[in-house]
Amino acid sequence: CKQFFDRSLTKTGFGNGRTVRDIFKRSIIKHSARITDVENPSVTDIKTISEEDFPDTKDIEFTTKQVGFTK
Repeated sequence: CKQFFDRSLTKTGFGNGRTVRDIFKRSIIKHSARITDVENPSVTDIKTISEEDFPDTKDIEFTTKQVGFTK
C-alpha cells in the first residue's frame, strides 16, 4: 500500500482520509469473504486482516469532486 499512496499523492482528487477509509472497508469485505471459506476459523483468523485481504490498488478509483472549502 505504501507504493500506492506514494503514487497517489500526485493525482488530482486524491483524498487521503477518504481513500484510506475506502481501502479499509474493501479489506474488511474481502476478509469476511475469505473467512467464510475457513472451516472452524480461530479467533485470530477472525480478528486478523492479512495482506491478501487488501484490494488491488489498480481497482481503486479517484474522484475529481471537490470536497471542503474552495478558494
